[in-house]
Amino acid sequence: MKNHGKGKLARAAALVAALLALNGEVMAYDFGKAWREVSELNDKGLPRSVTNKVREISREAVAEGRWPDAARAFLVREKMMRRFTDELPHDWLPAFAQSVDAQPAPLQAVLQLHLAHTYRENSRRWRWGGEAPTKLDEEDAAVVAREDQRHA
Repeated sequence: MKNHGKGKLARAAALVAALLALNGEVMAYDFGKAWREVSELNDKGLPRSVTNKVREISREAVAEGRWPDAARAFLVREKMMRRFTDELPHDWLPAFAQSVDAQPAPLQAVLQLHLAHTYRENSRRWRWGGEAPTKLDEEDAAVVAREDQRHA
């Protein structure tokens, strides 16, 4: 009789384990669906809602180690936040740099590259203390671009 009780207990434990495994699969985060929601919200012109959704995606992506989704979410969030704030780059770039440094190491590499490009682009646009570029700045930028192409 004792062995019969162990068999029932083993089957019950296997059933519980199978249900937990199945529940884990059903409860897995659907990144495809989440990105479609982001696209729909963006099409409706709702940058704050997009920002909230990509924060959720970012949390889930980091938890699951899905670094491409995490990077995409971070960059979409940055873009959306620019749409509903009136800060100039010299105001938001330091905070953006700090938020990049706070990310997990695999994500930092991609975001630091984006940050470097952002600094470069803004230094071309606003060379003198954040002021809007002048015609002379635009001509200088064209010269720099030609030099960059020549050295590439």
